Amino acid sequence: MVSRLRPLEVNMVFEDRSYKLGDVIDIDLELSARRDVVIREGRVDLTCQEDYEQTVTIPVTRSGSGPGPGSPAITVTGSKQATSNHNESYPHSSDVFLSETRLRSGATSSHNVKLEIGPDLPRHISDPTCSVRQVSWSLVATFDVAQTRDVAESQPIKVAFV
Repeated sequence: MVSRLRPLEVNMVFEDRSYKLGDVIDIDLELSARRDVVIREGRVDLTCQEDYEQTVTIPVTRSGSGPGPGSPAITVTGSKQATSNHNESYPHSSDVFLSETRLRSGATSSHNVKLEIGPDLPRHISDPTCSVRQVSWSLVATFDVAQTRDVAESQPIKVAFV
């Protein structure tokens, strides 16, 4: 029988406040096994999601003939602006806190993770070709569980970078 229930229940608790780059987030994680599991890896990522517009200059070359028959060829070189919208999500800061751990069905395991927020600004904030419309953050605890799908718990978090 194949169970569609998550093999782990994850409870993630941290102080609900605004954090800054360089701060440490104190995270309490409690894992409850619904069946016997082997956790290959447990990690917490501070994920940054950027919604931005990028404008780049594209070179343009046009060739054609002169105004009359036998006129020399004319080449006009210039440029134009092209704008595109992007939505990108990536881990900004990470901590692997658990590896090769076995939990029996019904067992719980508690972990305190201290995730240091890296000092780097989001990727596109300082890019002169980008206009960032929105940046949002979330804490994501992910568990690589043997012989089943990964288990993840995500919660929004406030991070100020200006």
